Amino acid sequence: MRNGSFYLRYRRGRALAARALHESFGRALVLGARLAPRLRRRSPDLPRAPVRILALALQRIGDAVTTEPSLRILREKFPAARLEVAASAESDPGPDMGACEVFRLVPQVDFVHPVRRARDLGALSGKNDLVVVFGLRARDAWSALLARGERGVALGYSWRGRGHALDRALEPPDQVMLTASEAFSRGARPQHEFWGDLLARAGLCTQEDVRRAGPPRLRVGERERADVRALLRERGLEPPLLALAPWNAQAHFRWPEERWAPLARSLVEAGLARSVAVVGGRTADEVAHASRIVAEIGERATSFAGAFGLDRWAALLAEAALVVAVDSGPAHVARAVYAPTLALFGPGSPAVWAPPGARVLQRADLCHGCREPRCFQERRECLDDLSLSSVVAAARETLAPPR
Repeated sequence: MRNGSFYLRYRRGRALAARALHESFGRALVLGARLAPRLRRRSPDLPRAPVRILALALQRIGDAVTTEPSLRILREKFPAARLEVAASAESDPGPDMGACEVFRLVPQVDFVHPVRRARDLGALSGKNDLVVVFGLRARDAWSALLARGERGVALGYSWRGRGHALDRALEPPDQVMLTASEAFSRGARPQHEFWGDLLARAGLCTQEDVRRAGPPRLRVGERERADVRALLRERGLEPPLLALAPWNAQAHFRWPEERWAPLARSLVEAGLARSVAVVGGRTADEVAHASRIVAEIGERATSFAGAFGLDRWAALLAEAALVVAVDSGPAHVARAVYAPTLALFGPGSPAVWAPPGARVLQRADLCHGCREPRCFQERRECLDDLSLSSVVAAARETLAPPR
């Protein structure tokens, strides 16, 4: 095992070096880029009555869901404006599971622009009065500058010097990359309020507006619901339905694969579920992972990993009596469509990232919530030691007995 304290010191030292780089070289790079007429800094004053607003969300699915309340606030404050979103999309052919599909389930959005490459942002240049950046990377700020062009103002957070390219760069609340215990002790706000706070700090709304907007909500269309219900009948999957979302691209966010089938069988044998659906994206590893779990569960289970786009995927989660998910996009989508959800957390921070209203299981000791991008332990204790019996017990308590 690598020395944990040494590794964490190394990570923190690298973070400080990255901040120094952004504050020096990044600032110089922005000053050079400003010589181009289309990239010159605009006044930081925000338009009082914008005609066109672009929300830039180059994120993953779970991150995208957390921005939904802010979009509702923008629509409420500027009802006459055209509100569009530029968001990440899958580059490979097939059902799109990218973050852009989240925003197609937000009725306040007038149009969604899939972003696969830089020229997709360049096509939006000069068309918007206000560009709101929902992201913390330097890449997000530069993307906003590209999408803004010669018109409008780019607004966003500047975290550790990464927002120099923005016209109006605001310091974010002190809750980025905190450990779970730090976030809890400091009273960190849920991520959807973190983005709402950006609008409040910019004077576009009040803190009361942020509080009143509440948690994320996604609208599933009747056509999508009907399609999924027909598909479930065709596959012989009877209610109550248990949905499992076992995948996260980062291995140290996954609960051990061999425990998902015993969990599902336990709930089915107890009569709390009659069928099981495993959901996920369409990468080869994710599809194979779901298929192995389904094979272990048996005939009452079906894998829908990679089977369709996010609109049907959300409709499927909305049909579930319970969704059990790791800390991932499906957990956020499930709660946004009002599905009862049990979220299994490892290194993540529930105070910030738990889907509002979900039941959360996480170890309360060791290095849980370290917020490091890779686990330095040979054995991922925070999730490996989250016992099958504790997850089964929590799932039983969350599932209502069938009537």
